Amino acid sequence: WQFNEPYPNNTCTCSVDYYASPKPVYYGIRTAYGPETVTARFDSQTLKGRDAFCAQLFWQSSFGDRTPEKVLAYVVAQDGTVCAQKEFFCKDLRTEAEKAACVGTICCPAQKIETGVFYLALKALDAAGAVLAQNRYCFTKTDLSELLCLPKARVETGMTETQNGCMLEVENTGTTAAAGLWLEDADALEGEEKGYLYFSENYFYLFPGEKKTVRITGTKGKPIMLRISGFNVEG
Repeated sequence: WQFNEPYPNNTCTCSVDYYASPKPVYYGIRTAYGPETVTARFDSQTLKGRDAFCAQLFWQSSFGDRTPEKVLAYVVAQDGTVCAQKEFFCKDLRTEAEKAACVGTICCPAQKIETGVFYLALKALDAAGAVLAQNRYCFTKTDLSELLCLPKARVETGMTETQNGCMLEVENTGTTAAAGLWLEDADALEGEEKGYLYFSENYFYLFPGEKKTVRITGTKGKPIMLRISGFNVEG
């Protein structure tokens, strides 16, 4: 129920719009229901009235009692400054399939976060250093309107065609985080008869100097045309 829109809407709680294009919430739900996840529990998405940011971290796996070697957590300011970081080793973590286990807690005094918008970045690694799961959360020090006043980010892209689809490389070449980067088919309103595009990842936060590769597949049968946007990115 409410997975996709039955008719065009200006705004709606559905995960997929009338033209079969996933909305940002679709990718959030996909991450939350992934086979392995690293997540956080916190009081609020804003720090207003609080002296510190704190979050409990959790690991969950669908594969029995499998655990990561360690979980890395970072509190990152809008300009990319790491305000706090913590490494949690999971050797003694007790887990069960489909149940989340608490890894630990990360805290950061509010005064150490010098930008109005900041992020919690999480990454779970295996013994070889491979990423098992990762996640990012966005927060503000006052209210969510701060997301509308961010300094402009500079993002550069490059696309390579392969047998497994097009590989889009997105790089933040500026000095401020690109918030809520959103990739979409520039011709999405052409409808079902013209085909669709599918993204391996979407709606993400990219810190200064970071790169991300997104695989794009589709059924359009013509060169891909994209629109890239975000809270502080215009494309």
